[in-house]
Amino acid sequence: SSPAAELDARSLLLQCTRVLKRVREANS
Repeated sequence: SSPAAELDARSLLLQCTRVLKRVREANS
């Protein structure tokens, strides 16, 4: 896999983590 693709996957994972945190905070 190309470095660019890995970078994209990483930033995407980071975005998902942020969203999950937000959802958890909203639910509690």
